[in-house]
Amino acid sequence: MIKQMVAVRRRPGLTHQECCDYVEIVHGELARRDPAGVARYVQSHAFDGAFGSKADMTYQQFFGRDFITELFFNSPEDMIRNAATPYVRDVVMPDGRFFNNFEALILSTMAETVVPVTNPGEGRIKVIHYLKKAAVVSEEVYNHRWAEAHAAILARQPEMATALRKYIQSRPIKTPGEAHTHFGVAKGPFYEGVASMWFDDEAALPIFRAYEVELNRINAEDSPPFIDFSHSFFLYTIEKVILEA
Repeated sequence: MIKQMVAVRRRPGLTHQECCDYVEIVHGELARRDPAGVARYVQSHAFDGAFGSKADMTYQQFFGRDFITELFFNSPEDMIRNAATPYVRDVVMPDGRFFNNFEALILSTMAETVVPVTNPGEGRIKVIHYLKKAAVVSEEVYNHRWAEAHAAILARQPEMATALRKYIQSRPIKTPGEAHTHFGVAKGPFYEGVASMWFDDEAALPIFRAYEVELNRINAEDSPPFIDFSHSFFLYTIEKVILEA
């Protein structure tokens, strides 16, 4: 199974809550009427987050996002057919103008790797961490060091290992044809990795922050660093299941 993962910023004139309500209730209902090959559809509505690094005192880019969409397909062909379906093309796509700032979206076609955790569960809070690869390392090196760093932090931070209910690493894949027309042309940066972490509640968020600080430290001490934290960001979200085949 593969997925299209889209980080969305709301269009001008909407509050964050208006945007999230619209995309869940109105846009979500449009998707349910005709799934058109979508195997699963979830939205993760952000309630907080951070972007860049504390060292970026002159940081000029804004990575605020209101929600993350994840559309799952059984095959690349299903994903491409979905975008070409008349209902998607004529009804679902045009509805995006009511909530989506198309100029800012970040779109990736991803495959998931589920990493085992000590205390598996559902978890009410989902943290989504977009991690930009440092330009000086290859994707192979990046993926190896990312997985290695995660394991090292859990060994050093037993409270994180205990609190983490589910952990998924998503990495981009290449697909044949053009399947991006559902969302328009993505103009945001390309991300080589996204971590999704589930926790029981907000009380675990300081634990994630300690994890993120340690990841930053490991990265800074490596030579060369493998993550570009200046162009990375994370969101605290509540996951909404729109469609479950």
